[in-house]
Amino acid sequence: MSALRKNPTVNDIILLTGATGLVGRYVLRELLRSSRAKIAVLVRATSEKHAQQRIAAVLDWLKIDARLRQRVTTCVGDLARNDFGESQATQDCLQRCTTVVHAAANVSFSNDRDEELAKTNVLGTRQLLQQVGPQLRHWIQISTAYVAPTFDDIGVEQEAKQFDFRNDYEVTKAAAERMVMAVAATRGFALTIARPGIVVGEYDTGRASVFQGFYQPLRAVARLADRAKKNSVGKVRIPLRINVSPEGPRNLVPVDWVARVICELVRHGENARGIFHLTPEGSMQNGPTTSRDVFNAARSRWQIEGMTFLPELREKDMTTFERGFYRHLQQIAPYWSGEPRFDDRQRQALLPHLPCPRIDEAAIHRLLDYAVETKWGERSEKIAVTNKFAAADYFERFLPKYAPLSTLPRLSNVTAEVGFRVAGIHRGQWRCRLVRGDVVAVQRAACEGAAVVFEADGDTLEAIVEGKLSPQQAFFERRVEIAGDIEMGLKLAMIFGQFIVEFPYAAQLQRGQTHVAVA
Repeated sequence: MSALRKNPTVNDIILLTGATGLVGRYVLRELLRSSRAKIAVLVRATSEKHAQQRIAAVLDWLKIDARLRQRVTTCVGDLARNDFGESQATQDCLQRCTTVVHAAANVSFSNDRDEELAKTNVLGTRQLLQQVGPQLRHWIQISTAYVAPTFDDIGVEQEAKQFDFRNDYEVTKAAAERMVMAVAATRGFALTIARPGIVVGEYDTGRASVFQGFYQPLRAVARLADRAKKNSVGKVRIPLRINVSPEGPRNLVPVDWVARVICELVRHGENARGIFHLTPEGSMQNGPTTSRDVFNAARSRWQIEGMTFLPELREKDMTTFERGFYRHLQQIAPYWSGEPRFDDRQRQALLPHLPCPRIDEAAIHRLLDYAVETKWGERSEKIAVTNKFAAADYFERFLPKYAPLSTLPRLSNVTAEVGFRVAGIHRGQWRCRLVRGDVVAVQRAACEGAAVVFEADGDTLEAIVEGKLSPQQAFFERRVEIAGDIEMGLKLAMIFGQFIVEFPYAAQLQRGQTHVAVA
């Protein structure tokens, strides 16, 4: 094998996966700015034209000029498939690439998607290793700091050998690390493993393309603030107790800094062998970002009163607001209670000129301002539905039939008139009468005067009643509006969600129930 050169040259090809993701797109921008090499991006798409359209949209979003775009080659490839198609351009890039930056990953925290996670994060990585040719000299694996072995609450820059992972995402990322290490030892290419902390938007602008993880609790707070009434001095009161230690560290890192570090690791070539944590520095001036910093920023951004910290808050002592809030955050719960600090001495030793900027209150405000301005990326979160759903059938046949069979609603002991206002092709209004939690009547009628009115479009309602979207999530993501008594509405949303777990609409239809459209 030829000697590894530092800093890829104009004759080299850098293969980048995951260029449409949050980290990958910024790595693409930095590679174009800081390297003279050609960049081949591997994109999941139905055709070469579709792949080119996806990357063109990313380059537009990044505001990359025409001159730099000429260095980008788009290749079709799906890591979750058994092969990368028959495109000659893709095969040429795979055979000729000298550096691989592997940023593609399934980042779901849901443990019910373990097969999908393994297909992309483990099997996909294996297939990519098998496809790249003998010109490969340097592989940069983008992993996560949360697979690091932890000693005395410090995550160290060592091989991921622990087994007490928080979710299947971490399990698959650790497995991918170990597999690449084994292959690198056999084939002899240099291996760099970059482990970012919690990646957020750009430091100076707050710009981001994804609003998950760190953003989820803040989006929920924003939603509650939006629905609360302002007092005489313009503040809103949200009686929400935050069950974390206020001084607990939050390993927030801006995506543009992460991308710069990764590109520096590319430039250093074989000198960058090893594991590098891309996390806030232990000696950071004024200390790391804390939970207090995050929620203080939310308080000031939305002029909130009433939010306090209560680390020992038990579920049985929670209010309706709090139960709805925490159930919405179930997927990030393993990271909610606390995080370790991370040892980053290897990164600091190699790249002392690139300190991690602290995400302080002003930076969090920039992140939130951009998220609010772009409506938390709502346009990209549309749930695919069948368009065969009839709201009338659900309210006038299904709900009256199955509600008496469930014990869950009766546990609420609620007596009230509840309205449902549905927009879209199956629009209409329905009124439901609850007596001590029992559904005693459902009829097509105007919602005016109901104690609580739920408003949604037909697609959202279909996703909810089929169990694809929880009512709480739909509310916090602004897909459902609640008019009237908000606290009662949130309580009913939780009960409705439990009923759907027992009796999901699609599942009942598949058991042979007749779908009767009611005029």
